[in-house]
Amino acid sequence: DSDTHALQMKAESPGCPSYAWDLPQTMLQDWLHWLFTEMIIPLLRSHFYITEAENHRQNVLYYRKPVWAKIQMLSLNHLVVKCYRKLDPTTVAAVLQKRVLGFSHVRMLPKHNGVRPIANLSSRTRCALPLITGAPKDIESSALCGKRRRTDLIDSVDYLVKFRSATRRNILKQVSFAFKSINSRLKGVHTCLKYEQETHLEDLGASVFGYKDAYSKLLPYISHLKSLPGGLPQMYMAVCDISRAYDTIKQDKLCEVVSGFLRLPVYHIRRYATIFNFMGSTRASYKQICTTSDQQHDILKLFMELAARRSHSILQDQGMVTRLKQSQILGLIEEHVKRNIVKIGPHFYLQKTGIAQGSVLSPLLCSIFFGHLDEHVLMPLLQQPASVYRNDFRSQQEGENEVEISSARLPSDLLEVPKVIENGETILLRLIDDSLFISTSQSSVARFVQLMHDGFEEYGCYANRQKTAVSFDLLLNKNQEKIALGVYMTSDGARFMRWGGLLINCCTLEVQADYTRYIGEPIKGTITVVRKKNPGAQVPIKLCHFVRAKSHPILYDLRINSPSTVRLNAYQAFLLCAMKFHAYLCSMERTCCHHSPFLLQAIEVTSSYMHGLLRKQMQEMGASAHLGMTKDEMTWLALHAFLKVLHKKQSRYTELLFLIQERLGTPKYAPLSYCP
Repeated sequence: DSDTHALQMKAESPGCPSYAWDLPQTMLQDWLHWLFTEMIIPLLRSHFYITEAENHRQNVLYYRKPVWAKIQMLSLNHLVVKCYRKLDPTTVAAVLQKRVLGFSHVRMLPKHNGVRPIANLSSRTRCALPLITGAPKDIESSALCGKRRRTDLIDSVDYLVKFRSATRRNILKQVSFAFKSINSRLKGVHTCLKYEQETHLEDLGASVFGYKDAYSKLLPYISHLKSLPGGLPQMYMAVCDISRAYDTIKQDKLCEVVSGFLRLPVYHIRRYATIFNFMGSTRASYKQICTTSDQQHDILKLFMELAARRSHSILQDQGMVTRLKQSQILGLIEEHVKRNIVKIGPHFYLQKTGIAQGSVLSPLLCSIFFGHLDEHVLMPLLQQPASVYRNDFRSQQEGENEVEISSARLPSDLLEVPKVIENGETILLRLIDDSLFISTSQSSVARFVQLMHDGFEEYGCYANRQKTAVSFDLLLNKNQEKIALGVYMTSDGARFMRWGGLLINCCTLEVQADYTRYIGEPIKGTITVVRKKNPGAQVPIKLCHFVRAKSHPILYDLRINSPSTVRLNAYQAFLLCAMKFHAYLCSMERTCCHHSPFLLQAIEVTSSYMHGLLRKQMQEMGASAHLGMTKDEMTWLALHAFLKVLHKKQSRYTELLFLIQERLGTPKYAPLSYCP
């Protein structure tokens, strides 16, 4: 302290150069950096395993090393029995020499009732392994020189051979491997699969890839029901989650499904850059697009179509085109799925079943796989008369004759059910592994639940019985199993079904965002704080990020929701945004970004951003005329939401609260009604 004080006094003396004023602060920062990097962090690493958890959001958990070692050992023993097979180092070295894809590191992510293995496929990997081979003359010169080993598509591995012994015929070498990330290798494959997904939606069954797809399928269904002569009939719903979806997928069946999903013999992948303005700064994002041979001859038309999707942007062709054959794509997918090597701790394992969680392909492959199940098995069974025996569906197992999946007859109360799906009164949506079934027939919903609980052995698909929920009391006669009544009821008696982060009204089919998952969770654990030289400048950007997650047309279309529900959705989104706003400011120094006029401007910018984003999304869907509120109404709701939340912290936001009340008193907001 005395040395720092002396330096500060010297820096403040007359004639001292300007850079000396910052010398004490620089020395303090250097000392703190040394303290954390050389003392605190090594001490924590030596005594604790530090990680996040699936059910604790952004919070960091500290496990004592002996406790975590026991958890990891028990989890690994369970995984080895079901999903993985241990490999010896020499086998791994021999396999890695012939691979385009490398290996990935797996870590255990704690969750509520166990751990989830997450593979890191976005980072480079290195390892040194022993390799037993023949005489030195049989080894390629490129390997001896440490040069890159060529593969069919790309340079994938660097390895350097070091001899330990040359006295025996079989020579033991130490081979060092270095691979690029697996996700970067699979980026072209992902682009080709996305192209097929967008051009052949009929092959995806009930799959949806987000709220936009769910909106495009749910809107015609709800509009049809509301146009019926008697109005909206009584509705019945069921939600089914596939148990351990990623881990139980049959790998051979997946490769078979993907081979039928790809249609073109050759795919052309073109790289381009999108340059756009974001919060006053220029950003560039580099993307890929898959084209056919015909589109390659008309590049101008291709970029005109791309420009129609992005407004206020500049598109720049990078002049790079990669040509991928269908056989190359299938080879990479087969290697990634059936020969996926992971490293857990010091040991290597081969994944026997399922697909890797963490792969850029996993969500898309999962949707394609279960979409094939919907299109070729589940929907045909639902469309048949219920008196048909379930054992009509058979599977072909490897090396065996056809075997029955289930020989039990469907429950007697489900007989004489009309064909489902075809009559326009039933809809099935599935977000990866989470299915939503809505129908005007109670028997049809019960039949769907029965089929999902019976499972589909050929696909390795079985419903998670603990997560199955229905909107009515259901007792399956086959084994007298009672299905949980998974209805969320509000204080006013409204009943909702939870699905994919949404609440769907069981009576009116109106859609709201599901905020029940925030119950009991501190809001501070849901945000990340940016530590920069000027942290206040990040406040408007963070607020826009907070509301973007709740800005979807499915919540604000008047053809789905009533005007009061649309306004309630916006008000709830701004309430959550205000809570995160307070938590974000509390996480920084009190002197930072506490300028009230700037904070008020940030709130208004956020409401304007949300309205513009919704209007743009609904214009793309051809539904701009059905946006349920104006820009002024949205700003009014935002101001009232922030006023309600910040009023509980009056001493901290006295000036800001005064400015909000003053803004609400302007003539522009006078015609609007009182706060909901």
